[in-house]
Amino acid sequence: MEISRVFILNIISVILIKGCLNIKGEFPRNPLDSTTKSNYYKSLDLSVKDSLEAINLVKSEINDVDTILLFPKKGYKIGKLLISNEVIWVGKTGQHLLFATLSSNPNSKFLLINITVNGTRQLSNVMILGKNGIYEQIPTFQFMDYLAELRIRAEPKNFVLDLDSSHIPEVVDHTVRLGSILAAVFIPHRGYKATKIILGGQTVFDAKDSNLHVPIAMGYEHKRNSYLNFIAVDGTNNFGYIYQYNVSDNQIKFITKSDVKFIHQVFTFHVEDFINHRVSFDPLKERGSGIDIEDSHLSRLTFDIHNINNDLFKVQKVSVLNLETFKYTPIKGLIKSVVYNTKPIWHSNSRELSCKEVMIHYSNKLQHSVELKILLSTDAIDTRIIPYKSILMDDTSLATDGPLEFKPPVMKTPVPKKLRRSRSLPDIQVKEVENKPEEERTPPNTPTCSREDLGTPPNSPARNTEEDVGTPPNSPARTPPPSPTRSPSNSLTSDDQVPHINKVEDDDSRLYVLDSNDKPITDDYFDDYYDDYLDDYLDDMFDDEEFEGEYLVSGLHDSDSISHHIHPDEFPYIDEEPIIPKDDSAHDQVDISSRKSMEKMYIIDGTKYVPFIFLLAYEDRPIRAVSDGPDVIWEAENNKQLLRYATLYLYDNKPVALALFIIDRPTFRQRYYVKEDDRWYEVDIYEYKIKTPYEIKGKKDYNEEDKLITEETPKAVKSVLHVSPMFPVVLGTIFVFVSVSSLLFILFFC
Repeated sequence: MEISRVFILNIISVILIKGCLNIKGEFPRNPLDSTTKSNYYKSLDLSVKDSLEAINLVKSEINDVDTILLFPKKGYKIGKLLISNEVIWVGKTGQHLLFATLSSNPNSKFLLINITVNGTRQLSNVMILGKNGIYEQIPTFQFMDYLAELRIRAEPKNFVLDLDSSHIPEVVDHTVRLGSILAAVFIPHRGYKATKIILGGQTVFDAKDSNLHVPIAMGYEHKRNSYLNFIAVDGTNNFGYIYQYNVSDNQIKFITKSDVKFIHQVFTFHVEDFINHRVSFDPLKERGSGIDIEDSHLSRLTFDIHNINNDLFKVQKVSVLNLETFKYTPIKGLIKSVVYNTKPIWHSNSRELSCKEVMIHYSNKLQHSVELKILLSTDAIDTRIIPYKSILMDDTSLATDGPLEFKPPVMKTPVPKKLRRSRSLPDIQVKEVENKPEEERTPPNTPTCSREDLGTPPNSPARNTEEDVGTPPNSPARTPPPSPTRSPSNSLTSDDQVPHINKVEDDDSRLYVLDSNDKPITDDYFDDYYDDYLDDYLDDMFDDEEFEGEYLVSGLHDSDSISHHIHPDEFPYIDEEPIIPKDDSAHDQVDISSRKSMEKMYIIDGTKYVPFIFLLAYEDRPIRAVSDGPDVIWEAENNKQLLRYATLYLYDNKPVALALFIIDRPTFRQRYYVKEDDRWYEVDIYEYKIKTPYEIKGKKDYNEEDKLITEETPKAVKSVLHVSPMFPVVLGTIFVFVSVSSLLFILFFC
């Protein structure tokens, strides 16, 4: 009996000693990893094979771009995304990845990642560029530019997407889990275009003679109803209209048609409400004190400009050059009045129902103007600009002798990027621009512009990005812009006159969205309509309410609008006696050589910092032509085309490059021009980048490395073992000593 006890003690000692060898003093623990619930958070490393067991992978060629779709499997929530141990994205507590896309091609040197995550009220998107092992978040327009470069052109062959068939060899047919629903995804292979869709023996889509086709279709079920979503795009564009049908009980019924949407949004169109597991953040941290507020249909909020209650309003910030804007939107409720202390500024009435948002613009740290977005009884949105000086003008108790102090709201902002870019070229050098005195004034109908609009020019300081141009690929040569004063035969310089100039094809003019007047489907429901907010539809497209707090968003891309500033100083290159055409179209034409003509648009003079001047079109003053003296650079092809935004690049105080953002409702495109030998030529994006070098003046360089994770990102929590790891060793040694002593006692004395 004594011997059996000794053996048992020996076995226990061996187990304890072996166990103590595997014990460490500290245990790093991922706060997102938890197995206590059926749906637990998991870190996903795309370079680790075992990690991929938590997701469904769908390999496809969306619109001729090699794309891998990632859908988490049932029971998994992806809270952290990595590649080769490099952190790409980390969600806040309660956030997880709903789906993601990885786009690349065999010859590319970069990877594009689009992540869709859940939010407090709606989904949000994170767009990431990976290059040389470095991953950084990029704005929407830059994502579009890179996505277009990944396209592998192939001669398309039209086919009919017959969803009644059990086998469709032309498409990738895969069933995935999207949030809480199962969905069947249909994506044509490269070289195939779905120009017609048949379901239940009926034709639900037919491109006919147009260039429209369907790159993605998705069927899903919800609450015993079956639905079909698909997006129709024009050519190789990545934007189009999304259509939704109810296909339950052998009946096909059209439900709705979207406005212009990004191609990947077809996966979330009208399914957000039941796939978005809403995030509930701590109100003390995210929304002030979290006081109780009435329901939105009962609460009537008053916005006090002088004393803003951060418990009631969410704040977003945007900065560009010396300008700053703070945008306030109600967390819950409606703004029914705006005041400054006791002075009323605006109040709702039968025509003006409520104020959707308030923006306060600052210039050089001074309060400049207040912008109100007012909802009218006609469901339209009216913009009202109130200069800050006029608010104080009639109230002597509020007036101050000195300048208004800049009191920004308390908010966390991400680490800024290193905003410096300089390229020395033999034929172009950036010259110093003397600082100019500034005068503040605001036009009565100041335009508003989304962050994507201002991020349009690929080489603009407004992007706040640092790009590597490298060696541009083979691209079409430059062409002089057509002039309306010339005949069609003379609108382009012939090859005999200038051998190196060829005509730029339409596909190379940065056409991003549908560029067709053809209706995708003939139906009374599909009449074209243009909402008042269409100019800023990109804000709705990626309206990421927690964007600026969850991810690194630098400079301009922190908010949906921008503060505006006018430099009324004389431009050195502007002729005081401009040559303006005396025809009927003079009112909608801007001459960039004339200050008087340029004032038809809203001017943001950035020459104090960079060799750029930005022009924004007024909402009530359409611009359909741009000229340089008598030379017409660009002219609208139809009445729907309008100039939304222009960037002038200056060299020797003269414009030598021009980037235009053109709205062609509901399409939009970008055009680039450079001036050589007193002539303007249309070029591609690569030559425009090379011809527009600059560096920021008066800005300090930041040595901090860019980070995709802000301070608010959850970090690995280390749990300290309070019991000494030597305790099992000591205990095991005692047991060994006792057992050996007992054995010796038995052998010698028994």
